[in-house]
Amino acid sequence: MLKLGQFIQLIFISVLFTNLAFAVTDQEDFERRVFYKEKCLEIEKYSVGSAFSVDCFHNYHHFNSKAHSSHYSATSARAQKKLKIAEYNLWHPGSLRSGFKDIPFVAQIIEQWDLVAATELLPVIGRDEENNNEVVEFLENGPNLLKELMKTDGNEEQIKELKDNLEQAKNLYRAPGYLKILFELRKLDKSWALILAPRGEASEPTHVQEMVGFFYRSSVVRPIVNEHCDEFKSQYDGKAIACIPNLKKEFMGRDVRNVFSRRPFIANFESGNFDFTMVTSHVIFTSPDEEDRMAEILKPSFGVSTYEDIGTGITKETYARVAESKIIIEMMNNLREYYYEEDIIYGGDMNLNHGNGFWADLLKLFPGADIFISEATTISQPRFLSSGTPTNGVSNDFDHFIFDPKKSSECMSGSKDTTEVHSYYTGKIQKYIKDEYLIRDPAEIVIDAIVEDVLALDENENEVDDDKEDYDYSMIPGAKIKMENKIDAFEKELKKLKTIKNGKVVWDDYRFDEKMNFFKRRVFTDQLKNRFYYRVYSELISDHFPVSMSCKNNGTDDDEN
Repeated sequence: MLKLGQFIQLIFISVLFTNLAFAVTDQEDFERRVFYKEKCLEIEKYSVGSAFSVDCFHNYHHFNSKAHSSHYSATSARAQKKLKIAEYNLWHPGSLRSGFKDIPFVAQIIEQWDLVAATELLPVIGRDEENNNEVVEFLENGPNLLKELMKTDGNEEQIKELKDNLEQAKNLYRAPGYLKILFELRKLDKSWALILAPRGEASEPTHVQEMVGFFYRSSVVRPIVNEHCDEFKSQYDGKAIACIPNLKKEFMGRDVRNVFSRRPFIANFESGNFDFTMVTSHVIFTSPDEEDRMAEILKPSFGVSTYEDIGTGITKETYARVAESKIIIEMMNNLREYYYEEDIIYGGDMNLNHGNGFWADLLKLFPGADIFISEATTISQPRFLSSGTPTNGVSNDFDHFIFDPKKSSECMSGSKDTTEVHSYYTGKIQKYIKDEYLIRDPAEIVIDAIVEDVLALDENENEVDDDKEDYDYSMIPGAKIKMENKIDAFEKELKKLKTIKNGKVVWDDYRFDEKMNFFKRRVFTDQLKNRFYYRVYSELISDHFPVSMSCKNNGTDDDEN
């Protein structure tokens, strides 16, 4: 079985020979779906076990797939009166890059909604992938080795050691971050489930392969057949509840697959009297500079070869974002035109601000539709801009909902939309972070004695600035104890981490010192610097705020919450 890194390398080599930066072919697409299905089955076997049902298909992966059969009740859903929907960029849960995320708290944030379109989910990568490959190989080969040892006299000690290692190895497989979130959600409500895209995708074959999916509370909302997915389900296995939409000529009028770095994912749901199609995606951020790739994106989307021929609102930095958004909106209109379902709702990270001048032209492609969320949703780490202007911890409004208010009137409160941005800097989220992690006193300028205390804590840390003036704030009373307790707890967790080396279970000390140093700096001491003032929130939760909306599901005009 190929490792993910090896698989990506093969794809990269094939791309070089085709002289394209990114290309989706039927064969390549199917091979990746097969690879990810194998990984899904592996996750089911070694991470989930008998905890809940898992469906691994080429069209989607479904975790806790039978939950709605025992939990869903249309009557109970209607009694709730509203279905609470969110979109949430979760910033690579489970990766080393986002390694300090407070997963139980992230689950508590998600728990306030019923359906969450989640972006920036990842398969197991890096050191965790290496560990999983070692664990699987050991668990598959170990029993045969044990049989051979048991045929030979005088190997009691080796036999015992191998038996012990095999038993321990059963618990060493590392779950992907999205599954860790689901595990935590199910501690809060057993009915939580997840429908996941069938494969990861990226703008370049060597980049991290991202996935998207839908966490849903199956006691309130359940998946149902999507007509579009049903139309071509014979190409893949699995029920037709979700799929990557058909972006080829027969549905879109021309092949637009290669416009995307990460294609959208769709699924159908119902809650009480409200049924709808949900669309999500993470639109590309960095537009390619290469002329051939630019043309490959722009010819199917706009019929031109360069962004300069499109019009106002398009730049060299944003043309690929606008192209992907254009095709998504076209696709949504086709879904509405070709099938019975008229409630088509997009919720995702479009990497385009609400104020971009080109939105008016894009929305014409989905007549009646509007774009919602104009409030900033992405975190800005510095407290001040270079001009001295406060950032208030936010930068861009990249996360949006798009739908037709007349067709989806259930999601409107009279003439007003129900959308909302959930800032980390107010309410329960702010209180939790303040109580558990904040150590700075934002009102007090740092003094030498405090600076020396902080620097003493950082004396063995990588990338630490020794300039005392680098610290802009002092610590609140009791901060040192709070920080040291968290650091000690983190160290204990790292020292529990085990892996397989040379056929034995050992402590996984991979980058231990670096992880410890980074945890202390990124979560704590960086709080004392203006340029990283808000970093703690992105490290512990995400670099995006979640956004939400509510839709009536009881078939009445009752606007009660």
